[in-house]
Amino acid sequence: MARLTETEREIVEHLYAHGALNEEPSLTGLANECHVAKSTVIKTLQKLGFSGFQDYLYTYQTRSSISSDNILPEPIVEGDFAAAAETLAACLERCEGRNNICYSGGEITTRPIAEHINRKLNIFGLSATASYDYGTFDALAPNAGVMFLFFENLPKSALGKPTVQPAFESLLSYAEDRGFTTVGILDAGFPVALPSLDVTIRLARTRDNAMHLFAVKTLMLFEEALATFSAQRAADDNARHSETLAVHHAPSSLVNPAHIEEAPPPDP
Repeated sequence: MARLTETEREIVEHLYAHGALNEEPSLTGLANECHVAKSTVIKTLQKLGFSGFQDYLYTYQTRSSISSDNILPEPIVEGDFAAAAETLAACLERCEGRNNICYSGGEITTRPIAEHINRKLNIFGLSATASYDYGTFDALAPNAGVMFLFFENLPKSALGKPTVQPAFESLLSYAEDRGFTTVGILDAGFPVALPSLDVTIRLARTRDNAMHLFAVKTLMLFEEALATFSAQRAADDNARHSETLAVHHAPSSLVNPAHIEEAPPPDP
């Protein structure tokens, strides 16, 4: 990838964000979002190997030549992306019928992520609350489900402080004591070990270190997991419906006569 300026990196990050949400931006809309001229957007895409904005849109729509060398940030997670999405989808299954939390504390940049994913979970019928209040954890504990936590790389000012890891461990211990399954999405290179997490998914490093993609990769992971979860739920619903129809339409000849009790003779 050609070396990008700070403005060009911002344009690419906006493209990633739209891609993570399966949105197709317009040239004018993207330019307005980034406070640049449309020509600047086009020049940025040309640096990425596209002839222009329409060429990018065609590639995005067909997905025929998207790779880590142009517009999608691959790899998204350490290891296999499909396996990570299936792991997260299994966590979403545990959310059904329970009280779930998207932890919105920690770094200020993780709060919008927690709030967005919280809205997505509720859209899919999974009851969730975005909160960092321990009182809320207590209130939801009687029917505790999953607590999703988002660990972005720590600021340099926090690195090495002896209170950082105990603070995280205290939070996870509090959640575990109240019955929550803890699922952590960790930024690449996150410096604190959190062995008490029930499920850990670590994001992959972005090759352009100047570009920050924690939010985008997290959203892409959840979008894939929600799609997997939704497909599985639809398959389960169809299977149950088929079983119900089979029972209602079973021919009477299939009823086992041995299971039919004869009426007792009348009293003399």
